[in-house]
Amino acid sequence: MLNPIILKLLIKYTQNIDEPQWHGYLYVVVIVMINILTTIINAHYNHCIYKLGINIKICLMSALYRKSLVLSTNNETSVGQIVNLMSIDSQRVLIFLPFMSFLWSTPVQLILAMYLLYNEFGISVLAGVAAIALIYPMNILFIIYARMRQFKQMILKDQRMKIINDILNGIKVVKFYAWEMAFNKLIINIRNKEIRHLNVFSNLLNILQLPLESLPKMFNQLILVNVALNRMNKFFDLKEINPYVCREDSRLIVSIDNGDFSWDKTTDNTSFSLKHINLKISDGMFVAIIGNVGSGKSSLLSALLGEMEIMSGNVNIRKGARIAYVSQQAWIQNMTLKNNILFGKKFKPKLYEKVLHDCALIKDLQLFPGGDETEIGENGVNLSGGQKQRVNLARAVYSGSDIYIMDDPLSAVDSHVGQYIMTNIFDSKSGILRNKTRILVTNQLFVLPNVDLIVVLKDGKISSMGAYKQLLNNDNDFADLIKQYTSVDTNNNEDNDNNILLIIMKFLALNTIRQFGLRASKQVHKTLLSTILSAPMSFFDTQPIGRILNRFSRDFDV
Repeated sequence: MLNPIILKLLIKYTQNIDEPQWHGYLYVVVIVMINILTTIINAHYNHCIYKLGINIKICLMSALYRKSLVLSTNNETSVGQIVNLMSIDSQRVLIFLPFMSFLWSTPVQLILAMYLLYNEFGISVLAGVAAIALIYPMNILFIIYARMRQFKQMILKDQRMKIINDILNGIKVVKFYAWEMAFNKLIINIRNKEIRHLNVFSNLLNILQLPLESLPKMFNQLILVNVALNRMNKFFDLKEINPYVCREDSRLIVSIDNGDFSWDKTTDNTSFSLKHINLKISDGMFVAIIGNVGSGKSSLLSALLGEMEIMSGNVNIRKGARIAYVSQQAWIQNMTLKNNILFGKKFKPKLYEKVLHDCALIKDLQLFPGGDETEIGENGVNLSGGQKQRVNLARAVYSGSDIYIMDDPLSAVDSHVGQYIMTNIFDSKSGILRNKTRILVTNQLFVLPNVDLIVVLKDGKISSMGAYKQLLNNDNDFADLIKQYTSVDTNNNEDNDNNILLIIMKFLALNTIRQFGLRASKQVHKTLLSTILSAPMSFFDTQPIGRILNRFSRDFDV
């Protein structure tokens, strides 16, 4: 605002030959200094505001991630929606922050500008004031309508990302049945609907740019951040799992008293539930949980971890006791085999070598081209089923926890490997975990004589509990279960193909910066989708799904 005033004085100086010459130099120096000072202040402001924005974005992403971990099982939330919330909506909050100052600075600038114009042109400036007075109500109507369009567009974007995520997770089935074109058509149809909403939204913004320059930009970002905040608030309001696991000092390290659990607390007898669960485990006990398929073995472990809904009863795990969980489906990260085992823990050479030996990984390391520094693909794509489970188990053993909760880790390994792991890891006399509390879900009969307590589940209830010989002699359910297991071959063969296929391919990325606008976005999305669906399986074996999803979410946020 100072520049026009100084410029006016400079013009008067050029018209007044009696004014001292140094006034002209002074006016020029003042104009230059004002521009330099304005640039410095704006640069400092942008630096501070973007630094604040990055901190806010990180906090939002962390909060969204933590929320996703405690969501109740009956919430209808897709992976695509969570990806969009973390990558797009949180970014829009960051982008909006520099425009916040427009909320107060623009009206002040308008008032000052009108005052200066009034001094120059007099009463005729009221015509401009009247035009702005008419423009603001129109802006409000456009904002309301554009916000509705933006909200519908984000719903379509969530649907599109959910379908893409499902395709990537089941890409082998898609390619096996040659469903690429069908899914391609489905996604393109959703994208076209999304583009139609985006077209209307963009046209409205163009109308806003006619009267003023800064206000439409601020209104644009205000609409986007408003939709983003509403979506995040809706996500944060979703029902969470009630934290029911107590961590109190107790003589027992794990205990469940009269526990009733369900996967969905709101339904009436429509979801699987555990009833009348009473379980008491002391320090160092080796507990085996057995039962038929669907009897509730994995659900009982989930109840101990606090992942089910508790209907009644109490669950307590001793305060300070560290828990290691080995899932039935091995969880492998896209990093080296060594880092998969260490999992952020400090490297201890002796313990590390001991864990590799006891988990029967020494021979496998000799077959890997890089030993334990071999890069493991996402979901352990270059490992066999047995190797993935043994790496999963090695991570838990290396953690040095107090309680080990294991969901049938021996099902994916050969019988002789299972015997080796039983002797070197689980056994109460010779195993590396002999002094730890072990809770093992298993259908392997050779394990049962070596455990301290056997828990037999039937239809979500504990039908019997005791030592091996005691149950074998006195319990009909246990004896029937043993007969059932011995009548069929329950051994699962481990994939012995240790030839590791490491295919490094170069994927030509599309040049998405060739043009801007909705037409470019539509064409690039169509081409990218077609390329991804037609890519060979080796591409999906080496590329993380999250990386591909980001290409379809944040990179296409027009």
